[in-house]
Amino acid sequence: MTISQEQTLDYESKFAVLSKGFGTDQSLNDFLMNPKPVLEKAGIPLLEPADITESLSGSEDAPTKSIEVKWKWYGVDIIMDESTTQMIIDSTTDIGQISAGLSACLPPPANVAVAAGLAIAFFAKVWEIKLVDKKQTGVHWIITWLQWAPLIASASMGPGSIAVAAEVFIHPTAN
Repeated sequence: MTISQEQTLDYESKFAVLSKGFGTDQSLNDFLMNPKPVLEKAGIPLLEPADITESLSGSEDAPTKSIEVKWKWYGVDIIMDESTTQMIIDSTTDIGQISAGLSACLPPPANVAVAAGLAIAFFAKVWEIKLVDKKQTGVHWIITWLQWAPLIASASMGPGSIAVAAEVFIHPTAN
């Protein structure tokens, strides 16, 4: 399965073509074990791990909060420190601030819509965050490549659709 350099497909289309090339369990298993060369060959850009640390409360004298996005072989790990986690639980930050932090770590073109959808889902999952964050060390959200598929597929329908997909497929775990 190859995608020529002349084709001008957006990232979702490239991934759709790529995923159709997994005709056997072995080809899918090979991809899941080491996706980097396959994604590079398909022209899908890879991002280095990003650490977005900013004041999420909007006040310059507020403590610094952190959202870290790590790109792994199996997918993406979004890590929130305890301060950020508590700000979501207590509703002392808003969806726009969380979305802006995530958007800077995600690749275009769907980064803004996906970040907004994820931020909405994070706020909708407050009860689940409270259950998981018993040690009060923050939470992280592991999103595998297979879980990304419904998020990206719903990106064209906007952040609300992405939030619904995230509600179903993504759950927090303790740091």
